[in-house]
This record gives sequence, structure tokens and C-alpha cells, in this order.
Amino acid sequence: MTEAKPATPLSVLIVDDSENDTFFVSRALERAGFELYTKRVDTPDAMAAALHEHSWDVILADFSMPHFSGPLALEVLQKADLDIPFILVSGTVGEETAVAMMKAGASDFVLKDHLGRLAAVVARELREATIRHQRRWAEAALETLAEAGRLAVEAPDFESVVSRAAELVVPRLADWCTVYARDRRTITDAVAVACRPGVDRAALEELAHNHPPVLEATDPVFGEVLRTRQPTLLRSIEDDELVNLARDDAQLRLLSRLEPRSLIVIPQVVRERLTGVLVLASQQRCRYSEADLGIANDIGGRFALVIENARLARERDEFISTAVHEIKTPLAVIKMAVQMASELSPDQRAERLPGLLDRLDRQVNRLTRLVNEVLEVSRIDLKRLVLSRAPVHLDSLVERAVAEVQDVSAQHHIEIRRNDPVTVDADSERIEQVLTNLLVNAVRYSPGRDSIEVESRRQDGEAVVCVRDHGIGIPADKQGRMFERFYRAHVGTQYEHTSSLGVGLYVSRELVTRHGGRIGFESTEGKGSTFWFSLPILKEAPQ
Repeated sequence: MTEAKPATPLSVLIVDDSENDTFFVSRALERAGFELYTKRVDTPDAMAAALHEHSWDVILADFSMPHFSGPLALEVLQKADLDIPFILVSGTVGEETAVAMMKAGASDFVLKDHLGRLAAVVARELREATIRHQRRWAEAALETLAEAGRLAVEAPDFESVVSRAAELVVPRLADWCTVYARDRRTITDAVAVACRPGVDRAALEELAHNHPPVLEATDPVFGEVLRTRQPTLLRSIEDDELVNLARDDAQLRLLSRLEPRSLIVIPQVVRERLTGVLVLASQQRCRYSEADLGIANDIGGRFALVIENARLARERDEFISTAVHEIKTPLAVIKMAVQMASELSPDQRAERLPGLLDRLDRQVNRLTRLVNEVLEVSRIDLKRLVLSRAPVHLDSLVERAVAEVQDVSAQHHIEIRRNDPVTVDADSERIEQVLTNLLVNAVRYSPGRDSIEVESRRQDGEAVVCVRDHGIGIPADKQGRMFERFYRAHVGTQYEHTSSLGVGLYVSRELVTRHGGRIGFESTEGKGSTFWFSLPILKEAPQ
């Protein structure tokens, strides 16, 4: 027994004053295997409202009606600027009039006493409409991709690149759009919007900045993007469906003002990392289709690369600026100390030269540390970091690192509260570097507070080392970015002068991770921080 083919859904706007004629037209299509959603209108205002309220696959219009006509209906459609097949279905139109209508923009005509050919005409026009849409979309997308490639050269900075990216897609691909760039951790480090004239830009700005994407699996729109890293399509959105896209009443009101009827959410992915989200919205239902998702993914990928390159360029410039500043300070001190030493009389040298040499030694050590940090970042990025692992007595390493930092931090008292004997398989120099970074940070961000505690203990098969200070702490909104390369939490605050290159914690995380360990912290602004790292304990330690 042959299985029946499933019915093809079809939304039909019928422009006709006759309910009987509407019935026969509908029955002809249903017999051909279409599952219909229909609406009948017979005035210009009713037709304009219907075009706004719903996305129609095809329009079937009578030629002559008491209060309307086929030619006027075609004008209403063209004024709405919608590409919907318009088929004249009439019993009174002659061939000459039908041809004139087709020259004016109608797709075809069918006589009411020949409704048997209506289904074939509708199917053909649907195919051609799909081809036209795909051609327009592909051409617009190619133009967008070509212009995106020039953004990195033409736009002066990261924020400008993000803003220009939004402008590229409107109006050729969307009525309005938002670009969210995930500069480091959050998805809203840079936000840009663009819209065609007539769209409520104030509502769009408020939506983008006050109701950004929530990258959680439960989010009805962005959760799918987070899970699959693939574009998500909402082909047709009705008014009563907007509530499913909003997280609260305020967001729902903004969406209602923006009237999204079709939506694509495009992830921006670089090296399997989600770097941003591009949202394309149309106020025309069904503007986007499954066939558009492949090109949409290409656009998201190109935008991601362009924005990522701009981000890296900004990161590089910030690093160079910071590095120059950090290096100039010890160089100035060295220059001053050398000048003072050269001006000492023979009688003064015995008394003052040792102090100047000690100052020189400290600044040379500071320069060496800065250079080593830069080299370490380079080794990590180029995958040239090599670990020389061997059994290491962690308790001895802790004592050595504390003593070295204590020697140059007279105003702070560094106390080893607990130091369990434990052996780990590690690169001794690298792990000492990690602990030194944590100790130096504790000293640096504890101005006027002299107590720093260190603990090293066995815990659940791991060796855990903690460094606790009672300093300025870290603001809650900065804590998620502390281990990112070049990130400096206190830039722009009164403690900015204590900032370094912003690579110490990044390097520490990389070193600990490559040892198979973990690193983290707890901090309260104004009360201090506790940074810790853990390493696997060597199971068969030598005696």
C-alpha cells in the first residue's frame, strides 16, 4: 500500500469579495496536496494590514471587486516592498488585460473556470520565489564578506571594527542587527547596532546594551548557539511568540517595538572559541530560511576573524604601551644611580656606594623579570615551552621562594603558616616562578598591610599551596578575567601604578595546567585575596 505524501503547508492571502469563489480556490489547492492557512480581504486597508500581520507564501487576487481591484491589490503589494508571488485568479479578465497585469508585476493569471491548473502555477511560482530569494541573499552575503575583509585595514580600532561590522549587514541582509563581541570573557565587551530608517533605534540600543545575550543552555535563542556553535533560525515569529524570546517584561516591550518577524542568530567562532554573536532580524516574516544558514555561518566566521584580529591588534598595542612604561621606570632609576655613583668623592664611596649598587641590583632584577615574563608568554604562544620535570620537595621550594621575596619586601612580613613535607613531579624552576608570581602580587596589592600568609598542605591526593594577603582585593566584576593574558584589573583606579605587564597570572595558569594541576583564587574587594594552586603528589617519591 502506497504511503500518502504529507501535505505541503501554504499560507494564502486571497483578495476576493466572494466567499464562494474563495471556497473553490481553496478546495483546488487542497486537492493538490496543500495544507492551507488562508485569509480573505476585499479592501486596500485590509490587505495592507494582512501583509503586516502575517508572512504569506502567495497572493491570489480577483481582478474586479466592488471596493477593490486586482491592479490596486498589486500596487498595495509593491508599496509594501514584499517579494510574494501575485497570481490573478479571475473569471472576467481577458488575455490582453492579464498580460498587462503581468507586465506590471503580476506572476501569472488563472481563469476561475480552469482552476485545475492553479496548483501547478502556485508550485512553480513558489520555486521561482525561493530561487530569487536565494540569489539575492547570496549576492548580498558575498558583498558583505568582501567588505568585511577590508574592515581590519580601514577601521582604526577594535570598537570601530565591531560598529562597522553591524553597518555592513543593514539593509542588505537585515532590517536591524546587533553585534556582540566577546573580547575576553563576557559576550558584551563591545556592542554595536545598526538599523534601516523606520526602525526604532532607541529601542534597539536599549535592547542591545541592557538585555545582552545570556549564554546558557536554557536560553531559548542563544542557548542553542552556545551548544552547537551553529546558526539558529527563527523563520517566522508571531506577536504572541515574542514572549518566548524575552527574559522579562522590559525586554518584551522592546522586542514588540522592534517587531522581529524572522531571525538568525550567528555565532562567531575562532579556533573553537565563541568570540561573539551576530543577530540578523527582519520585520518581514519568513525572510530567512534553512537554505540561508550556510552563508550565514560564513558571514559569522568572517566577522569573527576580522574582529579577533582587531582585538589582537588592540591587545598588542596595550601591551607595548604597558611594557614601555614598566621598562622606563627601572631604567630611570638605574640611570640616576649610575649618575650619583659617578659623582661620589673618594671619601663618600665607602659609605654610599653599597647602597647605590644594591639599588642597581634590584632594578636589574626587575628588568630581568619583565623580560623573562615576555619571553615566557612568547614560548607559550609558540608552543615552545619545555618542562624539565623531576621529583621536587615542595616544602623546600616554598621556603626558598618565600625567603627570596621577603628579602626585597621589608615592609611586609611573609609567614609560612603550614608547610607539609610533600614531593611532586615538576619543573622546579617553573613552579617556583608560579609561587613567586603569587607572592609578588600579594606584596604589590597590599599597600600598608604587612601580613602575608603561605600554606602548603596535602589535600585529596594533591599538594595545595595558598598565598593569602589582606590587601585591596579584586572587584567582583573583574574576577572572571584575572588569568587572561595582558589583563590588569586595577587599570583606571588609584592602584594603577602598581600594575605590571598583566602576564604573571596568565603564565602561572599555563605552567600549573601543563603540570596537570589547577589554579584559582577567592577575593573580596577591600579585604584581600587568597590565590592557590595544586599539583598531583608523586606517588612513589624517592626516600
